[in-house]
Amino acid sequence: MENRNNSSFYEVDEISIAKFKKQLDSVAFRCRIIEEDCDKWKKLFGKTPVKKPTRDDKAKINYFQFTQLNYDNSTAKDETLYHGNVFTTTKYINAVKAILNENFKNVSYIHKDKSISVTINYTDEPKKGVWIAQKTEDDVEPDYPICILSYGRANNFGYTHKLLTKMKVFHFLFIEKQQEKEYRDWYNSSFCELIVAENFSKKKLGSTPMRNYILDFFDEDFVWLLDDNIKLYNYFHNGKQNLIESPVIFKFIENYVSCCENIGIASHNFNPCVAQGNVRPCMISNGKCYSSMLINNRIGLRFRHRHQEDNFISIESICSGYNTICFNAIMYDKNTSGNDKGGNHDDIYKCGENADGDGYRERFEYFTNMAQKLIKSGDITLKDGADEKLFVWRDFTMKGKEFHAKANYLLLENHDNEIVHNERQARCFNNCIKFIAY
Repeated sequence: MENRNNSSFYEVDEISIAKFKKQLDSVAFRCRIIEEDCDKWKKLFGKTPVKKPTRDDKAKINYFQFTQLNYDNSTAKDETLYHGNVFTTTKYINAVKAILNENFKNVSYIHKDKSISVTINYTDEPKKGVWIAQKTEDDVEPDYPICILSYGRANNFGYTHKLLTKMKVFHFLFIEKQQEKEYRDWYNSSFCELIVAENFSKKKLGSTPMRNYILDFFDEDFVWLLDDNIKLYNYFHNGKQNLIESPVIFKFIENYVSCCENIGIASHNFNPCVAQGNVRPCMISNGKCYSSMLINNRIGLRFRHRHQEDNFISIESICSGYNTICFNAIMYDKNTSGNDKGGNHDDIYKCGENADGDGYRERFEYFTNMAQKLIKSGDITLKDGADEKLFVWRDFTMKGKEFHAKANYLLLENHDNEIVHNERQARCFNNCIKFIAY
């Protein structure tokens, strides 16, 4: 949170914040301060720290009618502490730190790109720990098949299978015939059935053929599709992301979807997309779903593209009048695309020994060109007056990947569609998990 009233400049001529941040050597100290330290802060930096404005239902619990899990981040440090900012250049980072360390106790720093997050004298940090399954009479086993599509990861990079096995969640592992031996020697059959399909990779269409094969394999209303390199799931509650190991990860989403009439795809969000210590909506509607998603198998959704398959199927769902929802309550974590060997590392991302391969440029250009074609054909419908050239753009949050693409879902005609709830009784799963502090 920054404005002219709570932001100061150190050893820099005061200019507009927006203009200063564009400088290559600019640095922002974003500080969270307890109320007792605000007067001292003002004396040091000449500006007054402020709290975030209070708004009803920031988490949109009531708006989305989300009752399946507790989701209360009102006590997160971004909500309870005061905010003050210091803008300077890289030359003076240590000088600003020296001032903070000399005048305040319990100062912690987290560096991220051109921003340094600072917390001062904060003693109410939520505990770290793990949420585990609590034995109850309630059934928390997932209703729909959980499917992992895997290629070249019968090794240490096959995280998802190991994770679900550890949680004792039954799942299906879909592989190609040419890799059957190595997978049979590697996988654990305790909670897994191995499904051997044809050698789809020879079609050079990435994971798209296998994804459609899985959807066709089951005569179910919904099917779970998981990437094979998911390392863990986190429960975001009380402003803290803590590990969760329970079938509730899947069951609570299934239950929410069963109480709605117009969900095309539901998914967990990607852990790094949601910062700890803040309030976020319990879910995001009509945006991208990916990597850990529950797909409506009755409305004709298909994977149709070599590149950006998650984006395109999410867009198709929305344009067809079916909402997508992406949950912040529980999120998955994995290494970013191109970092783990196997999967699409070589054929699609073309990374070789690097984390950012030539495939990213190809994917970006494909996404841009194909989106414009689909807009012209009417398969992607934008709001009246929307500029189609602004629909696909470079995602600057992925600073290490020059051609990481992002779609502007706000431009979609159906982006504002609301979720239609039915009369089914929602379940609450709070008594099915318990927290164990480290």
